[in-house]
Amino acid sequence: MVKIIYSDGCSLMAGAEHKSWKVNDETGYEECDTVWPVLLKQSCFKDAQIFSRASTGSSNFGIARRTVKFVSQLLEKYEPSDILVCIMWTSMYRRDYRVRNEVNPNKHKNNDEINFIATLPTDNLVSLNQKPTGELANNKTRIELLRKNDLLQVTDSFYRNFNNPMAFTYDSYAQIEYVNLFLKFHNIKSVQCYAFGDHFYHEQHDKTIGKDFYTKEIADRCKDYEIYYVRKERPIGFYEWASDSFELGPGLHPLDAAHKTWARQMMRKIG
Repeated sequence: MVKIIYSDGCSLMAGAEHKSWKVNDETGYEECDTVWPVLLKQSCFKDAQIFSRASTGSSNFGIARRTVKFVSQLLEKYEPSDILVCIMWTSMYRRDYRVRNEVNPNKHKNNDEINFIATLPTDNLVSLNQKPTGELANNKTRIELLRKNDLLQVTDSFYRNFNNPMAFTYDSYAQIEYVNLFLKFHNIKSVQCYAFGDHFYHEQHDKTIGKDFYTKEIADRCKDYEIYYVRKERPIGFYEWASDSFELGPGLHPLDAAHKTWARQMMRKIG
């Protein structure tokens, strides 16, 4: 019987812009009552607890790091059969940097992800000097954060010169495989999906990546983990799917209704 549901992902999994979204004052992590793992609990595992570490702006490096850390801690108290892991993998174009002393007034003092900074494909000066997409983004604040942590030159150069699938696909799949091997080793059940369809870009548009042995092999292995996405002519994840049919917040996050419908798809994954 499932006693605890561990949940991780980016802002889409954290419930950004949902009415019930909040930051827990003790842990510094986000909480929300209307994201699909909570809806899954309410329908299928009414007595289970929710343990969420989904984090706005997270990369797949962060999702993998937190999942292995916190599920390892849960295993000290629970049996593997007591745990269900819910993950929504984010964009492969995000990367993590470990800094010595993070300067970030917006990160809660109790958040144990301090000194890990996730970077975005828009973290280059061309994009940062343009009008941001979505009303919640503040490019001036973003530039200042990167500059104070000595990352602005790094991200500007990287995302200008290497912003293509070849630079990201393998590394992102490696994080996904790392977590799934960990879960398999401990015999822990999971329900996983993709937030975006970018992981499948290499199969459709870039024959160079398709011919790369390492990327092709790890992509094929990750298919065996049955991570859900919408199989259309152009494969899409939760975000693209929700954007087509559901209301988005001012910051372009899918709201309650999209999660409610997506939860039904996830229920089918657990039988």
